[in-house]
Amino acid sequence: MNSNEGKIIFIFEDGSDEKLDGLEVKEFTAMTAVLEKGETMFDDDDKTLYNVMP
Repeated sequence: MNSNEGKIIFIFEDGSDEKLDGLEVKEFTAMTAVLEKGETMFDDDDKTLYNVMP
């Protein structure tokens, strides 16, 4: 790996996707921490991610 940037690709139930690229290490780490816990949901109205804890 020769870059300090990361990329996360979201694939939604309807088959559409969204790419977050150019993330710095802190941003990438924070996003992966949110995604790995609970059940991550996407609010299409305000374009935010949130977790539904089990």
